[in-house]
Amino acid sequence: MTLSAPILIGLLAVAAAIAIAAIWSRARTGAAAGDLARALAELRRHPRVGAAPQAAHPALQPAAAAVGELIEDLRALLVRAEERAGVLQSLADGPGDVALIGLDAEWVVASFSRGASELTGWGADEMSGRHVEILFAPGEWERLLPKLARRTLREAGFAETARLLTREGRERTCRLSFGPGGGAQAGTLVVARDLGAEIELERRLRQSEERHRSLVESIKDAVVVLQEGRVVYANPALARLLGGERGEFNGKLFKELIEARDLLRVVDLLTRAERGTAETDEVVCRLARPGTPPIEARLTWAATEYGGRRALYCTISDMSDRVRQERALSDSEARLRSTLEAAADALVVFNVTPSGMKVASANRAAIALAGEAGLAPGMTPATLAGRFALPADALAVLLAAAGEGRDAARAG
Repeated sequence: MTLSAPILIGLLAVAAAIAIAAIWSRARTGAAAGDLARALAELRRHPRVGAAPQAAHPALQPAAAAVGELIEDLRALLVRAEERAGVLQSLADGPGDVALIGLDAEWVVASFSRGASELTGWGADEMSGRHVEILFAPGEWERLLPKLARRTLREAGFAETARLLTREGRERTCRLSFGPGGGAQAGTLVVARDLGAEIELERRLRQSEERHRSLVESIKDAVVVLQEGRVVYANPALARLLGGERGEFNGKLFKELIEARDLLRVVDLLTRAERGTAETDEVVCRLARPGTPPIEARLTWAATEYGGRRALYCTISDMSDRVRQERALSDSEARLRSTLEAAADALVVFNVTPSGMKVASANRAAIALAGEAGLAPGMTPATLAGRFALPADALAVLLAAAGEGRDAARAG
Protein backbone atom coordinates (compact mmCIF):
# COMPACT_ATOMS: atom_id res chain seq x y z
CA MET A 1 0.00 0.00 0.00
CA THR A 2 1.34 3.39 -1.02
CA LEU A 3 1.01 6.30 1.45
CA SER A 4 -0.35 9.48 0.15
CA ALA A 5 1.82 12.54 0.06
CA PRO A 6 0.04 14.40 2.90
CA ILE A 7 0.36 11.45 5.24
CA LEU A 8 4.01 11.04 4.41
CA ILE A 9 4.66 14.67 5.01
CA GLY A 10 2.82 14.46 8.38
CA LEU A 11 4.90 11.48 9.47
CA LEU A 12 8.11 13.23 8.52
CA ALA A 13 7.03 16.29 10.51
CA VAL A 14 6.32 14.15 13.59
CA ALA A 15 9.69 12.41 13.29
CA ALA A 16 11.42 15.73 12.93
CA ALA A 17 9.62 17.06 16.03
CA ILE A 18 10.63 14.00 18.05
CA ALA A 19 14.24 14.37 16.93
CA ILE A 20 14.24 18.05 17.75
CA ALA A 21 12.74 17.32 21.24
CA ALA A 22 15.37 14.66 21.93
CA ILE A 23 18.16 16.99 20.87
CA TRP A 24 16.73 19.76 23.07
CA SER A 25 16.37 17.37 26.03
CA ARG A 26 19.97 16.19 25.69
CA ALA A 27 21.09 19.78 25.52
CA ARG A 28 19.25 20.61 28.74
CA THR A 29 20.62 17.48 30.42
CA GLY A 30 24.13 18.37 29.31
CA ALA A 31 23.77 21.88 30.66
CA ALA A 32 22.44 20.57 33.97
CA ALA A 33 25.28 18.05 34.14
CA GLY A 34 27.74 20.87 33.51
CA ASP A 35 26.19 22.92 36.31
CA LEU A 36 26.47 19.87 38.63
CA ALA A 37 30.11 19.36 37.66
CA ARG A 38 30.91 23.02 38.37
CA ALA A 39 29.16 22.80 41.76
CA LEU A 40 31.22 19.74 42.68
CA ALA A 41 34.41 21.52 41.59
CA GLU A 42 33.53 24.47 43.82
CA LEU A 43 32.78 22.06 46.66
CA ARG A 44 36.25 20.56 46.34
CA ARG A 45 37.70 23.98 47.06
CA HIS A 46 35.68 24.26 50.31
CA PRO A 47 34.71 20.69 51.21
CA ARG A 48 33.76 21.45 54.86
CA VAL A 49 31.59 24.55 54.36
CA GLY A 50 30.51 24.51 50.69
CA ALA A 51 26.83 24.05 49.83
CA ALA A 52 25.66 20.65 48.62
CA PRO A 53 25.23 20.58 44.77
CA GLN A 54 21.76 21.00 43.27
CA ALA A 55 20.47 19.78 39.87
CA ALA A 56 17.80 21.62 37.85
CA HIS A 57 17.13 18.72 35.49
CA PRO A 58 14.79 16.08 36.95
CA ALA A 59 16.96 13.28 35.60
CA LEU A 60 19.97 14.48 37.60
CA GLN A 61 18.19 15.39 40.83
CA PRO A 62 18.38 11.86 42.38
CA ALA A 63 22.12 11.77 41.70
CA ALA A 64 22.60 15.26 43.17
CA ALA A 65 20.62 14.28 46.29
CA ALA A 66 22.73 11.13 46.74
CA VAL A 67 25.92 13.19 46.37
CA GLY A 68 24.62 15.67 49.00
CA GLU A 69 23.90 12.87 51.49
CA LEU A 70 27.33 11.39 50.86
CA ILE A 71 28.97 14.76 51.52
CA GLU A 72 27.11 15.18 54.84
CA ASP A 73 28.13 11.67 55.93
CA LEU A 74 31.76 12.37 55.02
CA ARG A 75 31.70 15.64 56.98
CA ALA A 76 30.35 13.86 60.08
CA LEU A 77 33.04 11.17 59.76
CA LEU A 78 35.68 13.89 59.44
CA VAL A 79 34.52 15.57 62.66
CA ARG A 80 34.66 12.25 64.56
CA ALA A 81 38.07 11.45 63.07
CA GLU A 82 39.44 14.83 64.20
CA GLU A 83 38.08 14.28 67.72
CA ARG A 84 39.69 10.86 67.85
CA ALA A 85 42.93 12.32 66.50
CA GLY A 86 42.87 14.90 69.31
CA VAL A 87 42.45 12.17 71.91
CA LEU A 88 45.23 10.12 70.36
CA GLN A 89 47.50 13.17 70.25
CA SER A 90 46.83 13.81 73.96
CA LEU A 91 47.73 10.20 74.69
CA ALA A 92 50.83 10.48 72.53
CA ASP A 93 51.93 13.67 74.28
CA GLY A 94 51.27 12.15 77.68
CA PRO A 95 51.61 14.12 80.94
CA GLY A 96 54.01 17.03 81.05
CA ASP A 97 56.35 15.37 83.57
CA VAL A 98 56.87 12.21 81.47
CA ALA A 99 58.79 12.18 78.19
CA LEU A 100 57.64 9.86 75.39
CA ILE A 101 60.14 9.39 72.56
CA GLY A 102 59.36 7.16 69.58
CA LEU A 103 62.33 5.70 67.67
CA ASP A 104 62.52 3.82 64.39
CA ALA A 105 64.66 0.74 63.78
CA GLU A 106 67.77 2.95 63.29
CA TRP A 107 67.28 4.81 66.60
CA VAL A 108 66.13 7.92 64.78
CA VAL A 109 63.49 10.03 66.50
CA ALA A 110 60.05 9.49 64.95
CA SER A 111 57.92 11.19 67.62
CA PHE A 112 58.70 13.57 70.47
CA SER A 113 56.07 14.37 73.12
CA ARG A 114 55.39 17.61 74.92
CA GLY A 115 56.93 16.13 78.08
CA ALA A 116 60.08 15.24 76.12
CA SER A 117 60.40 18.86 75.01
CA GLU A 118 59.99 20.10 78.60
CA LEU A 119 62.54 17.59 79.87
CA THR A 120 65.26 18.19 77.24
CA GLY A 121 64.57 21.68 75.93
CA TRP A 122 64.44 20.35 72.34
CA GLY A 123 61.35 20.98 70.19
CA ALA A 124 59.56 18.14 68.42
CA ASP A 125 60.37 19.62 64.99
CA GLU A 126 64.04 19.98 65.92
CA MET A 127 64.39 16.37 67.04
CA SER A 128 62.37 14.75 64.25
CA GLY A 129 64.73 12.76 62.05
CA ARG A 130 67.75 13.09 64.38
CA HIS A 131 69.56 10.23 66.09
CA VAL A 132 68.51 9.79 69.72
CA GLU A 133 72.15 9.65 70.89
CA ILE A 134 72.17 13.44 71.01
CA LEU A 135 69.91 13.29 74.08
CA PHE A 136 72.34 11.22 76.17
CA ALA A 137 75.24 12.38 78.32
CA PRO A 138 78.69 11.16 77.20
CA GLY A 139 79.07 7.40 77.59
CA GLU A 140 75.44 6.73 78.46
CA TRP A 141 74.22 5.72 74.99
CA GLU A 142 77.19 3.39 74.55
CA ARG A 143 76.33 1.79 77.90
CA LEU A 144 72.71 1.17 76.93
CA LEU A 145 73.25 0.13 73.31
CA PRO A 146 74.24 -3.52 74.02
CA LYS A 147 70.92 -4.08 75.77
CA LEU A 148 68.99 -2.29 73.03
CA ALA A 149 70.70 -4.43 70.40
CA ARG A 150 69.17 -7.58 71.93
CA ARG A 151 65.78 -7.90 70.27
CA THR A 152 64.32 -10.25 72.89
CA LEU A 153 65.27 -7.88 75.70
CA ARG A 154 64.02 -4.86 73.79
CA GLU A 155 60.69 -6.51 72.99
CA ALA A 156 60.23 -7.69 76.57
CA GLY A 157 61.07 -4.20 77.83
CA PHE A 158 63.56 -3.07 80.45
CA ALA A 159 64.31 -0.05 82.62
CA GLU A 160 67.55 1.77 83.35
CA THR A 161 68.69 4.90 85.16
CA ALA A 162 70.71 7.14 82.88
CA ARG A 163 71.87 10.73 82.49
CA LEU A 164 70.21 12.72 79.71
CA LEU A 165 71.61 15.90 78.23
CA THR A 166 69.45 18.99 77.77
CA ARG A 167 69.78 21.37 74.87
CA GLU A 168 71.76 23.72 77.13
CA GLY A 169 74.19 20.91 78.00
CA ARG A 170 72.89 20.29 81.52
CA GLU A 171 72.75 16.68 82.72
CA ARG A 172 69.54 15.31 84.23
CA THR A 173 69.32 11.91 85.91
CA CYS A 174 66.26 10.07 84.58
CA ARG A 175 64.56 6.71 84.83
CA LEU A 176 64.22 5.29 81.31
CA SER A 177 61.88 2.49 80.22
CA PHE A 178 62.36 0.86 76.81
CA GLY A 179 59.76 -1.22 75.00
CA PRO A 180 58.35 -1.97 71.54
CA GLY A 181 56.36 0.79 69.84
CA GLY A 182 57.27 4.31 68.92
CA GLY A 183 54.93 4.50 65.91
CA ALA A 184 57.44 2.99 63.46
CA GLN A 185 58.02 -0.47 62.05
CA ALA A 186 60.26 -2.40 64.47
CA GLY A 187 60.46 0.81 66.49
CA THR A 188 61.13 1.44 70.17
CA LEU A 189 59.27 3.61 72.64
CA VAL A 190 61.34 5.36 75.30
CA VAL A 191 59.59 6.65 78.43
CA ALA A 192 61.74 9.01 80.52
CA ARG A 193 60.99 10.49 83.95
CA ASP A 194 63.18 13.06 85.68
CA LEU A 195 64.54 11.82 89.02
CA GLY A 196 65.95 15.17 90.11
CA ALA A 197 63.21 15.92 92.65
CA GLU A 198 63.35 12.40 94.08
CA ILE A 199 67.14 12.51 94.35
CA GLU A 200 66.97 15.87 96.15
CA LEU A 201 64.27 14.55 98.49
CA GLU A 202 66.33 11.44 99.25
CA ARG A 203 69.40 13.60 99.91
CA ARG A 204 67.51 15.82 102.33
CA LEU A 205 65.93 12.80 104.01
CA ARG A 206 69.35 11.17 104.34
CA GLN A 207 70.79 14.34 105.88
CA SER A 208 67.85 14.54 108.29
CA GLU A 209 68.32 10.91 109.30
CA GLU A 210 72.05 11.42 109.80
CA ARG A 211 71.43 14.48 112.00
CA HIS A 212 68.82 12.60 113.99
CA ARG A 213 71.06 9.57 114.38
CA SER A 214 73.99 11.76 115.42
CA LEU A 215 71.81 13.47 118.01
CA VAL A 216 70.40 10.20 119.35
CA GLU A 217 73.83 8.60 119.59
CA SER A 218 75.33 11.58 121.41
CA ILE A 219 72.75 11.92 124.20
CA LYS A 220 73.39 10.46 127.62
CA ASP A 221 70.14 8.52 127.96
CA ALA A 222 69.74 5.19 126.21
CA VAL A 223 67.43 5.14 123.19
CA VAL A 224 65.90 1.99 121.74
CA VAL A 225 63.34 1.34 119.01
CA LEU A 226 61.10 -1.68 119.54
CA GLN A 227 59.06 -3.57 116.96
CA GLU A 228 56.98 -6.57 118.01
CA GLY A 229 58.88 -6.61 121.28
CA ARG A 230 62.35 -6.76 119.69
CA VAL A 231 65.12 -4.17 119.66
CA VAL A 232 65.61 -2.94 116.07
CA TYR A 233 67.82 0.01 117.05
CA ALA A 234 69.85 0.89 120.15
CA ASN A 235 72.19 3.83 120.61
CA PRO A 236 75.61 3.41 122.27
CA ALA A 237 74.27 4.66 125.61
CA LEU A 238 72.35 1.39 126.12
CA ALA A 239 75.60 -0.59 126.08
CA ARG A 240 77.15 1.90 128.52
CA LEU A 241 74.09 1.65 130.76
CA LEU A 242 73.76 -2.13 130.86
CA GLY A 243 77.27 -3.16 129.87
CA GLY A 244 78.23 -5.29 126.90
CA GLU A 245 78.65 -4.48 123.21
CA ARG A 246 76.28 -2.25 121.29
CA GLY A 247 75.55 -4.73 118.52
CA GLU A 248 74.46 -7.50 120.85
CA PHE A 249 71.10 -5.82 121.55
CA ASN A 250 69.90 -5.70 117.92
CA GLY A 251 67.20 -8.29 117.34
CA LYS A 252 67.04 -9.14 121.04
CA LEU A 253 63.70 -9.47 122.84
CA PHE A 254 63.45 -6.44 125.11
CA LYS A 255 61.74 -8.47 127.82
CA GLU A 256 65.02 -10.34 128.31
CA LEU A 257 66.43 -7.10 129.76
CA ILE A 258 63.61 -6.62 132.30
CA GLU A 259 64.04 -8.06 135.80
CA ALA A 260 61.56 -10.79 136.72
CA ARG A 261 59.66 -8.82 139.37
CA ASP A 262 58.79 -6.08 136.80
CA LEU A 263 58.48 -8.30 133.73
CA LEU A 264 54.73 -8.86 133.45
CA ARG A 265 53.82 -5.27 134.31
CA VAL A 266 56.21 -3.65 131.84
CA VAL A 267 55.60 -6.12 128.98
CA ASP A 268 51.85 -5.57 129.29
CA LEU A 269 52.28 -1.78 129.07
CA LEU A 270 54.60 -2.00 126.06
CA THR A 271 52.35 -4.48 124.23
CA ARG A 272 49.31 -2.25 124.67
CA ALA A 273 51.31 0.78 123.52
CA GLU A 274 52.50 -1.01 120.37
CA ARG A 275 48.92 -2.02 119.58
CA GLY A 276 47.84 1.60 119.84
CA THR A 277 45.86 1.61 123.08
CA ALA A 278 48.39 3.90 124.80
CA GLU A 279 50.47 6.21 122.60
CA THR A 280 52.82 7.55 125.31
CA ASP A 281 53.60 6.54 128.88
CA GLU A 282 56.45 5.87 131.28
CA VAL A 283 57.30 3.42 134.02
CA VAL A 284 60.08 2.89 136.56
CA CYS A 285 61.50 -0.63 136.50
CA ARG A 286 64.68 -2.63 136.91
CA LEU A 287 66.74 -3.55 133.85
CA ALA A 288 69.77 -5.80 133.50
CA ARG A 289 71.64 -7.98 131.08
CA PRO A 290 71.52 -11.66 132.07
CA GLY A 291 74.08 -12.30 134.81
CA THR A 292 74.61 -8.63 135.76
CA PRO A 293 73.22 -6.54 138.65
CA PRO A 294 70.01 -4.68 137.80
CA ILE A 295 69.73 -0.91 137.59
CA GLU A 296 66.79 1.29 138.45
CA ALA A 297 65.57 2.91 135.22
CA ARG A 298 62.79 5.15 134.02
CA LEU A 299 61.41 3.87 130.70
CA THR A 300 59.52 6.41 128.58
CA TRP A 301 58.03 5.59 125.18
CA ALA A 302 56.00 7.01 122.31
CA ALA A 303 54.43 5.29 119.31
CA THR A 304 56.07 6.04 115.96
CA GLU A 305 57.04 4.40 112.65
CA TYR A 306 60.38 2.83 111.84
CA GLY A 307 61.12 1.32 108.45
CA GLY A 308 57.51 1.87 107.41
CA ARG A 309 56.13 -0.18 110.32
CA ARG A 310 54.66 0.74 113.70
CA ALA A 311 57.25 0.90 116.48
CA LEU A 312 57.90 2.24 119.96
CA TYR A 313 60.55 4.92 120.45
CA CYS A 314 61.87 4.44 124.00
CA THR A 315 64.27 6.40 126.19
CA ILE A 316 65.87 4.83 129.24
CA SER A 317 67.19 7.02 132.07
CA ASP A 318 69.39 5.63 134.81
CA MET A 319 67.63 6.24 138.10
CA SER A 320 70.04 4.25 140.28
CA ASP A 321 71.77 7.24 141.93
CA ARG A 322 68.49 9.04 142.57
CA VAL A 323 66.89 5.92 144.03
CA ARG A 324 69.92 5.38 146.29
CA GLN A 325 69.75 8.99 147.47
CA GLU A 326 66.02 8.75 148.12
CA ARG A 327 66.51 5.54 150.06
CA ALA A 328 69.35 7.08 152.10
CA LEU A 329 67.20 10.13 152.85
CA SER A 330 64.29 7.91 153.86
CA ASP A 331 66.57 5.88 156.16
CA SER A 332 67.98 9.07 157.69
CA GLU A 333 64.49 10.43 158.35
CA ALA A 334 63.47 7.12 159.94
CA ARG A 335 66.50 7.22 162.24
CA LEU A 336 65.75 10.82 163.17
CA ARG A 337 62.14 9.95 164.02
CA SER A 338 63.30 7.02 166.16
CA THR A 339 65.76 9.29 168.03
CA LEU A 340 63.12 11.93 168.63
CA GLU A 341 60.58 9.43 169.93
CA ALA A 342 63.12 7.80 172.26
CA ALA A 343 64.04 11.11 173.92
CA ALA A 344 62.27 12.04 177.21
CA ASP A 345 62.76 15.79 176.68
CA ALA A 346 60.60 17.83 174.29
CA LEU A 347 62.41 18.05 170.93
CA VAL A 348 61.43 20.08 167.88
CA VAL A 349 63.14 19.82 164.46
CA PHE A 350 63.26 22.92 162.27
CA ASN A 351 63.80 23.19 158.53
CA VAL A 352 65.97 26.13 157.56
CA THR A 353 64.62 27.74 154.37
CA PRO A 354 65.45 31.02 152.61
CA SER A 355 62.27 32.49 154.10
CA GLY A 356 63.19 31.45 157.64
CA MET A 357 62.94 28.55 160.07
CA LYS A 358 59.88 26.29 160.00
CA VAL A 359 58.86 23.44 162.26
CA ALA A 360 59.45 20.13 160.47
CA SER A 361 58.54 17.62 163.17
CA ALA A 362 58.36 17.14 166.94
CA ASN A 363 58.40 14.21 169.33
CA ARG A 364 55.52 13.18 171.56
CA ALA A 365 56.97 15.03 174.56
CA ALA A 366 56.96 18.34 172.64
CA ILE A 367 53.41 17.77 171.41
CA ALA A 368 52.26 16.98 174.95
CA LEU A 369 54.00 20.12 176.27
CA ALA A 370 52.23 22.29 173.68
CA GLY A 371 48.90 21.01 175.03
CA GLU A 372 45.67 22.18 173.48
CA ALA A 373 47.43 25.00 171.61
CA GLY A 374 48.93 22.36 169.39
CA LEU A 375 52.16 22.03 167.49
CA ALA A 376 51.99 21.89 163.68
CA PRO A 377 54.62 21.58 160.93
CA GLY A 378 55.45 24.91 159.28
CA MET A 379 55.14 26.87 162.50
CA THR A 380 57.61 29.76 162.90
CA PRO A 381 59.92 30.20 165.94
CA ALA A 382 57.95 33.23 167.13
CA THR A 383 54.70 31.28 167.12
CA LEU A 384 56.42 28.38 168.85
CA ALA A 385 57.81 30.69 171.55
CA GLY A 386 54.31 31.97 172.23
CA ARG A 387 52.90 28.46 172.52
CA PHE A 388 55.57 27.42 175.01
CA ALA A 389 55.78 30.83 176.79
CA LEU A 390 59.54 31.02 176.12
CA PRO A 391 61.49 34.00 177.48
CA ALA A 392 62.71 36.67 175.03
CA ASP A 393 66.34 35.56 175.25
CA ALA A 394 65.37 32.02 174.23
CA LEU A 395 63.51 33.39 171.21
CA ALA A 396 66.56 35.49 170.30
CA VAL A 397 68.72 32.37 170.38
CA LEU A 398 66.26 30.60 168.03
CA LEU A 399 66.17 33.55 165.62
CA ALA A 400 69.98 33.79 165.59
CA ALA A 401 70.24 30.11 164.83
CA ALA A 402 67.66 30.57 162.05
CA GLY A 403 69.74 33.36 160.52
CA GLU A 404 72.92 31.29 160.62
CA GLY A 405 71.11 28.33 159.11
CA ARG A 406 69.60 30.47 156.35
CA ASP A 407 73.00 31.92 155.47
CA ALA A 408 74.52 28.48 155.40
CA ALA A 409 71.71 27.24 153.14
CA ARG A 410 72.23 30.12 150.71
CA ALA A 411 75.99 29.60 150.69
CA GLY A 412 75.45 25.91 149.97
